[in-house]
Order: sequence, then C-alpha cells, then structure tokens
Amino acid sequence: MNILMLNHNRIWESTFNRAFYFGRSLVKFGHNVIVVTNSQNSIFSFKEFEHEGVKIIETPDLLWGKLRTGWDLINALRRISYLKSMHFDIIHAFDCRPTVIIPALYLKKSLKIPLVIDWADWWGKGGAIELRNHKILNKLFEPVETFFEENFRKYADYTTVISYLLKDRAVNLGINQRSIRVIFHGCDTETIFPLNKAEARKKLNFSDYKFILLFSGFVLYDIEMVTKAFDLVLQKHPNTLLLLTGSANPLQNLNNDQWKKNKNILTLGFLPKEKYNLVLGAVDLCLLPLSDTLANQARYPGRVGDYMAAGRPIISNYVGDTRIIIENNNLGILTKPDYKSFAEGIIKALREPASFETWGLNARGIAERKLSFDILSKDFESIYLTLSRRNLQI
Repeated sequence: MNILMLNHNRIWESTFNRAFYFGRSLVKFGHNVIVVTNSQNSIFSFKEFEHEGVKIIETPDLLWGKLRTGWDLINALRRISYLKSMHFDIIHAFDCRPTVIIPALYLKKSLKIPLVIDWADWWGKGGAIELRNHKILNKLFEPVETFFEENFRKYADYTTVISYLLKDRAVNLGINQRSIRVIFHGCDTETIFPLNKAEARKKLNFSDYKFILLFSGFVLYDIEMVTKAFDLVLQKHPNTLLLLTGSANPLQNLNNDQWKKNKNILTLGFLPKEKYNLVLGAVDLCLLPLSDTLANQARYPGRVGDYMAAGRPIISNYVGDTRIIIENNNLGILTKPDYKSFAEGIIKALREPASFETWGLNARGIAERKLSFDILSKDFESIYLTLSRRNLQI
C-alpha cells in the first residue's frame, strides 16, 4: 500500500515522531510510506529525503515560532499542489490543524481514497491551550483551536486515538465507537536499548554522582513540578544530578532563577539518538510529571516509551493512561500529582536501589512484548487494509 501521513509539527518534534516511527514499521511490513511535516525554517522550498525507509517531505511555512505548527493556509495549499499528482491508497491525518486537514480532505475527495484521522492531544477548550503562556491571546484563539480540533472528525473513515479519554470525546462528538481504536504511542526498541549504567556514566563523565535523574520532553507543562520536587530531593540526597533533555531551554519560563543556576541541574537539549540512548543508560530514574489537567489526562507522552525501551524505572503520577502501564507492570512509583508527593516518590525510590533492576527489566520487557512500534503498527495496518478492501468494493 501507498500510505500518506500528514503532520503539522516540525520534523522530530511531538506528533511527527508518532507518524514517523509507525511509518518505519509499516515500511518493514512492505508498504510505502510518505510523512509530510513542516520544515524547521524554510519559507519557500520543499525538501525530500528518505530516513530508515520512510520518505519524508518537509514543507515550507510562512509562520514562525509556536505559530509554525499547522496554521499557515498557504502551506496547506502548497501541500495540495505538491501531492495531488501522486498515488496513494490511504491518508492518515495526525490531528486536524489546517495544514493537515485541508489537504487531507482534498485528497480524500479527489483521489477517492479512505481517510484515517489520529487524535493525540486535547488541544482546545479546557485542554493544552489553557496551559500555554499569553493567556489573553490563547483565550481569543481558543474557539479557532477547538473548531479545527472537533469539526472535521466526522469526515474520517476511521479514527485512531492515543488515549481512552479522547475515545470518549470522539464518541461524544457522534463518531461511531466501532470506527475508533485506541493505539498508544509505541516504544522504539530498535535504537533505544538498555546499557551498562557504570560504563555510560564513565563515557559522560557523570561517575562522581551517587544518583542521576532524567526528565526528557518538549512539552513543559509540568517542569515546575520537577524543579520543586528536585529541591526536596537534594535535601536528602545532595549528590544527585538532574538531567534535562528535549527542549533547548526548559527552565526559561520559571520565575525562580535559582533553578537556572543550580549546578545539580544540567540541560542537554535535543540529542541525537545515539547520545540520547547513552544518557538514558546513565540514569537511575526517569521522571514523568503529570499534573491533573485535561491535557495530561488525554495525552500519552512519547518519552515514556523511550524510558521503557531503555529499561529504566519511571516515577510518575496517577494521571492519564500511562499510569495503567506503569502500575499494572510494576515499572516504578506513582504519586499524587503535586510536587511534594512527587518528591516523596523519588526519595522512596532512591531508598530502594535494589528495585531499580526489577523495574527496569519489567519496563524493557513490556516494551518488547506489547508496546514496540512494530507490534502496535499491526493495528494501523489492519485498519488500512480493511478500509482499502472496503473502498475497492464501492
């Protein structure tokens, strides 16, 4: 099958990773996959290249910063012009912002092929938009975000969602339950794998620390929970290092400058996969802070898959569907969603270093047996094949 995946993020950010890694597995199954995503900075030129078997097309976008996330209508029209002469058997739209849904609906109609729409975040009213800075602007923009998030779901031939809460929301919008499937984000068990902790620390010059914690992510709703909890952890374990990866400047919006100057906090930013895997191999505990918000209840942070693939224990909160995975498979410790409880969970874990190996083995085991991208991609393939056969009969 020729599969088109449309995404509104810049390459290697957020939902692009969901599209790419599922696409990589589908290529292994014998399919041709194209992932269309936003260029990091081009405003004029398209860029095509292949990575691990997946063809990636970066499209130019006239907007900048946080606006370069699917809102450029010219980008949407350019995508249509670029793609309309190509042959596809199915379209998978990842969320419904204009640069995704406009070309998706055009190609669905013009090529007479099925459309699958994925839902991976609660963007609009009550969700992620409530957690961003610039509260007044976000309030004004909220109806637009909510309109695009909800209004076009009905045109999907099938709906994939990342969480059970988003499934319920889709049902409440009138989408037939039989055409919805929950598919969690997967674990990249190929390029992320367990490493010897002592050797990894030696390579990174981290051998002098007794404990090392990691928070990784581009979504920083709960970075303050991490820093406040870490302050309490340092009171008990002063020779502890906190590593921050993903965002280039995760502490920039915090009011307290002491965290930015704390020598026990090291920001590494975005890392190539090999270096990122080395960092994962060096840590004792991986942190997944989730305050009790609609946005967190609805999402399934991709980094939890990295933590599991690396075979590292996870400290998180009783929020969202990731709690089910962590609790049911004994992958670490869950706490109430506040910084004091989060700190208590970390400190409790650090008192039980003998449990690190058990939690880590459990994490890698569930990643390999049930949550790898190769395994979860079979659900995507099943949906595509069913829709394709149905389309041929019409």
